[in-house]
Amino acid sequence: MLLIATIVVVTHQGGHHPKVTARAGAGATSTTAPTTSPPPTGLHAVMAGWQLPAARSRAVAIVQSQAVLVLGGLDATSRSTRGVTQIDLASGAAQTLGALGAPAHDSAGAMLGPSILMFGGGEATTIATVQSYTAPGPGHIVGALPQARSDLVAVGVGDRAIVLGGFDGVRATRDILATTDGIHFQVIGQLPEGVRYAASALDGTTLYLFGGELNGQATRTIQAVDTTSGAARVAGHLPVGLTQAAAVVVNGSIFLLGGRIGGSVTNAISRFNPSDGSVTPAGTLPYRVAVASGVASGSTAYLIGGETPNARGTAANPTTSVVVLTPA
Repeated sequence: MLLIATIVVVTHQGGHHPKVTARAGAGATSTTAPTTSPPPTGLHAVMAGWQLPAARSRAVAIVQSQAVLVLGGLDATSRSTRGVTQIDLASGAAQTLGALGAPAHDSAGAMLGPSILMFGGGEATTIATVQSYTAPGPGHIVGALPQARSDLVAVGVGDRAIVLGGFDGVRATRDILATTDGIHFQVIGQLPEGVRYAASALDGTTLYLFGGELNGQATRTIQAVDTTSGAARVAGHLPVGLTQAAAVVVNGSIFLLGGRIGGSVTNAISRFNPSDGSVTPAGTLPYRVAVASGVASGSTAYLIGGETPNARGTAANPTTSVVVLTPA
């Protein structure tokens, strides 16, 4: 069974800016510094002048300086990989680094100090493994989640990682966990809806989850979690059910990229406004894609890899493609 990674993105809008480090994910965290530029209402999306050295989907992606680390994921044969690749975001130059401690896809990642913690994911089945990776590697296994999870979300806030959502092998889980070391975990709250495959973004200390899958169906629900207290609430609804999307933050605006709507892969870009909960059209990707990794560096975001549609319109083919997104 294939499971979906989640990428987390981070934005700060005025006021106090907590220390936030490291998706997108399905997961990993893309960190955006405060900016005086007005928040954009749309994105211009073009193909990058470079590609991944090999097809990859369902990976953790973490920005460090002017490069992105792509960790794990599925390769072109849909097998989990231990590979870690560092890619210069300006030139696309790629370098293979030391491997993870174990193969994994559909994990979530958060940076604490110099290390990336990778939580759970999938191999042949959903796993509970927690791995630590410090570039240039290699990585190693440091602990285990209280229960197996894949398709989950993680984000580093201050000196701890918040881990939430995902699939335990039987059902989506509602527990919101906190850890400072990847070994000891505390339940700090419960999601209103236990979802897998959600896109996510951090605005200050509020983590938003967008859609995802609930009981086998894509959900419209937008959930908001206070990462300090663990309190969670329903913050609004998407226009349609959305799952397997990525999220990025550009100059303080949160955007949702691709994913699946009604079972079909989409190339839609949407903008979420936390002030009023609205979700509006904000552009179009060059191609339809799901389970891609979204990261941001400065005023530019990147959509890395993912899966493009097969003849049935479902996401199945890992890609080497990269999209560059800038304010429209």
